Amino acid sequence: LALGHFFSTGRLLRLDPALVRDDEYLLGILGMAQDLADYSVGRAAALDAASVEMARDLVQELSEEMLRFDLRNGPVRRKYDGLKYAVRRLETVLYELSAVGGPRPREGERPKRVDKEDLGELRGRMEAFDLARERMIKRTRDAQRAAKHAIFALHRGDLEASRKKLGFVEKVLQEELRPAVAAEPGLRIGSFTAVGEEYVEAKLFLLWREEGRVAGMEEFQEFQVDEYLGGLCDLTGEVVRYAVAKGTERDVDAVRMCLRANLAICTTLEGLENFPFYKFKDKLRTLKMSVDKLQNMVYEMVLSKAGRLGGIDNTLAPAEESKETTHNEGA
Repeated sequence: LALGHFFSTGRLLRLDPALVRDDEYLLGILGMAQDLADYSVGRAAALDAASVEMARDLVQELSEEMLRFDLRNGPVRRKYDGLKYAVRRLETVLYELSAVGGPRPREGERPKRVDKEDLGELRGRMEAFDLARERMIKRTRDAQRAAKHAIFALHRGDLEASRKKLGFVEKVLQEELRPAVAAEPGLRIGSFTAVGEEYVEAKLFLLWREEGRVAGMEEFQEFQVDEYLGGLCDLTGEVVRYAVAKGTERDVDAVRMCLRANLAICTTLEGLENFPFYKFKDKLRTLKMSVDKLQNMVYEMVLSKAGRLGGIDNTLAPAEESKETTHNEGA
């Protein structure tokens, strides 16, 4: 779209917020700059210095404006790193055209091909977004830490401390994080999703410890499906850790309860028609391994218990014993 606009007008396409996000627009026009460098080679073969110069001017102006951006690491930054090479290539093509006696570039003042005001507004929005993102990261870090401490408290058996930690997380989510995401939906990706998964995991673990059940998605409607599924998969790791602690106490019934929980979760997830396996393949593989581990724990504990009690009862069943006695008497 940006390339077609350049061919029609000789100018950079302005951003339409209704069509694309700011970062998508930047990715598009930076990609167009690379295309113009390729385009210049074809025009140079036709000795069309005016078209090459037009492309050079636009890419050069774009490069000057992009120097004002404070880009963080990411796709836009990586795409921007190639912009200076596009400028250099266009300058080289123009020089080579002049060296072989091709048409000379136009003298005098050049028309502006980039709307600096438009890019300035875009830069301001991105700076505001980055500032909001930094605040989001700080608060999600606090909330995520509290959710982790809630899980640690549950492993210690301190359910009351866990409830208090989760209460703090719920307050931060309700009063700070969700309003920020509602105002800027792009903030949901990353740190907010991470704290959502951590909270879901801790809350699921608390409900399982208190009530012996795995809560469904209907109890976490303020979270997205992926956030719930991520927390649900992570819950199974905590269940295994709890099982190991109970295993050291030789509590086979508690370990069986852990096995039933993880087996039910694994069976349910594998049976979902639209389960996003591509996102959770690693977690699902870990879940299956946890089921195998719990099954082995139960098996070993049962055999160990049988050994302590004198081994498996090998005495004959009453019917078999009666049959053998009758046979001996007949003999």
